[in-house]
Formats: sequence, structure tokens, C-alpha cells
Amino acid sequence: MNMHLLSKRFGAHLHTFINSLFARVPSENMGNMRLFKLEDLPLLLAVGPTNFGRMISKLRTFQCNLKDYEWSSLATIYPRPILWLYAYLLFFWGRYCNVLPAILTHPDRSLPAEVYLRFICQIDTYLDSFDSRSLLDHLVQHIEIQPGIQAVKSDLYSRLDVISENATNKDYLFGLINTYLDHNLMVVRHWMASDRMTHEEIKAFKETTTGELYATWSRILGGLYQIPEELSKNTASIFSSFGMAIQVVDDIADAGQDYLISSPNILLGIASDNLYEYERLISHIGNTEYQYLHLSWVKRNMPQSYTQAIDWICSYVGEIKAITRNSSLTDELINLIATLITIAGFESIKFKV
Repeated sequence: MNMHLLSKRFGAHLHTFINSLFARVPSENMGNMRLFKLEDLPLLLAVGPTNFGRMISKLRTFQCNLKDYEWSSLATIYPRPILWLYAYLLFFWGRYCNVLPAILTHPDRSLPAEVYLRFICQIDTYLDSFDSRSLLDHLVQHIEIQPGIQAVKSDLYSRLDVISENATNKDYLFGLINTYLDHNLMVVRHWMASDRMTHEEIKAFKETTTGELYATWSRILGGLYQIPEELSKNTASIFSSFGMAIQVVDDIADAGQDYLISSPNILLGIASDNLYEYERLISHIGNTEYQYLHLSWVKRNMPQSYTQAIDWICSYVGEIKAITRNSSLTDELINLIATLITIAGFESIKFKV
């Protein structure tokens, strides 16, 4: 057997094993978690030893100043690498907006932004757990009767109610969340009512569900820490583009799972315009022994679809470069995207920074 092919197969097996090893959910509160375990290696590789060490130091301060250990942490639904990635992005947001000391000395104030993410993730997990198209006519009602979703929603709204300094600030924060929910449910209904979505429609779907999710998270933090409007707007755009760059890779990795439950998927949408590549993809999904689809396989077997997906990622990276005002932070975030793609997709991509 060709040694290069053998190496690729071994790498794919190893990557799948690593994914399963590091995908265990800790099911404990972030405020009580150990600051380093073996499962944190992917993030250490992604951000580099220096940045990881600084993050751990900040987490130590964050934990020491935390007073509320009872909130529904993302650690109850996500593995440690993703949770620590969230912490890294939170601190990055604080650095970019010049309020990192406030986040570290008053960490409880940032918790509603995390609870917001968990609330939306609960909805998405529910809708992704089965072919949810049957809920088209009763979508909101079905979501409202899910006890886990409503428990997190109640926690989120009560926290915002307590932490808001005045009615104006509270209305602003509630408005951000309600606007996102309205937009999210609107595009979900559109998907449910469609027999087939074009790749551009799927891209727009993801920009609303994922891109706007990150943007709203950033805006909520902006409201909680009283960030000037222009800075808050620009930061939200940066995180929207960051989220979408990662979403494209995530959709490639999850193409098989999304195909089985008929969920909108960027790679499936792109490939549907190329019958040969689409059939190769579906055949591979039906026969693969791997849990994830790797970028290296897509590059070899679906070159046109691969090129378009990478072009989309590059366009989001370009938007980050156009918005950011601090070159060192720009480079850091773009390098993080490239490294996360390498870890998640088993393919190295270099962006010009």
C-alpha cells in the first residue's frame, strides 16, 4: 500500500479516536473545574502554549472572584476543550473591548452571556435530535413545552432582570435575545417548509443561526459591560465572522450526520450543484467507518466543493481583517481559526495575516 495513503488513513483513524477521547462532557460547573486536564490538549495546540498559559492564569482569577457556582454552565453540555475555548473567546472579547479587568474581577456579570448560549444550544440540540420538519406548524409550542429549554430560559431572564441597572438596559438586553429568537425561528421555519434549499440559502440560514448567535452574544456582553455602541457593533461583526468560519468546517465534519437527519449543511448544499461530487459524498457517507468527514478527504474527492467551501472561509477571515483595529489581536484570532481547522478538519490551511 502507498505509504502516503497509509499515513492518511492512520491519521484519519487517530483523529477520530482523539475526537471521541476529548468529546466527553465534564458535567460539572466551570467555577469548580480543574484548570488543566489531558482533555485540554486540543485547545493548548490551537492557541499555543503562551496564550494557553495566560488563559489559565486568567481562569484562576475568574474562578477566585466568582461568587455564583450554581449557574447552568456550558460544561454540562460541552466537553472541556469547547468550554475552555469559550473562556478564551470571552477573555479575547474583553481584551478587544478593553474591559478584561472588569470581567476577571466581576465574572458573575458575564454569566448571562454564557447562559444565553446554553439556552440557544438547548433549542438547537432538541431540533437536531430528530427530523424536526414535522414541527413546522407547532414549532414554538413544542419548544415551549421542553422542560430543559424552559429551565435555562427562566434562569437567563431572571439573571438579566437582576443584573440590569435600569429598565432601559434591561429592555435592550431582552430585545437582543428576542430579536435573535425571532430571526432564528423564521429561518428554521423556512427550512422546514422547503423541499430543497440552495447552497446560498443554506449559507444565509447559517449566517442567521450561527453568525447572529455569536453577534448577539457579543452584543449582550457589550450591554452588560456598557461598551460604546460603535465598538460593540464592530466587535459583534468580528465574532459573527469568526463563528461562520468555524461553522463551515463544522458542517464539513458533520455532513454525514446532517444528511441522515436532513439538517441544513453547507457542504451538502455546495455539493448538490455538482452531481458527481454529491454522489461521491453520499456514497462515502454510507460506507465510511469514520465518525467525522475530514477536510483531507473532501479536498481529494470533491475539489470543486472544497474550493468553494475554503473560499467562504477566506471571505469571513477577510471580513475580520477589514473590521479589526488591532493587528496583533487580528493575527491571533485568524491564526486560531487556522489551527482549529487543522485540529477539526485534519487539513492545514494558511491565511495571510
